[in-house]
Amino acid sequence: MTASLGSDLLRKELGRAAAFGDLDNDGDLDVVISNLDSTPWLLRCDSPKEAQWITVRLIGTRSNREGLGARVIVRAGGLEQMQEVHQSGGFCSSNDPRATFGLGAVAVVDELEVRWPSGTVQKLTKVRSRQILTIKERDGGAN
Repeated sequence: MTASLGSDLLRKELGRAAAFGDLDNDGDLDVVISNLDSTPWLLRCDSPKEAQWITVRLIGTRSNREGLGARVIVRAGGLEQMQEVHQSGGFCSSNDPRATFGLGAVAVVDELEVRWPSGTVQKLTKVRSRQILTIKERDGGAN
């Protein structure tokens, strides 16, 4: 499979760090690999255009500014997905702090729930896919 993707992936490099994130804001995760004494690699993912997705960016007010440690739960198409928001990656790298969810053919998220580190819980319903959704932490309670 590697040979069919191009000769660049057959080059031998000493990779030192990898960072994951949606660099081109198209709903799929890309990878940047830092190589020792060489140029970094950008591995860009290009998912099919019909694939549905949602990316959640958090802004904490009571919790930390980027919502690190929050849990984002997406319920769509009879399935549930959860991600904890973090930036940590590997050696000398930091990942995109946004939570990105693949939704397959589902165009609307039935429920999106954010459990903030402060204890605040926010819920949104009937959220359309194919967007970067910014959610600001509210003061206490469930919304």
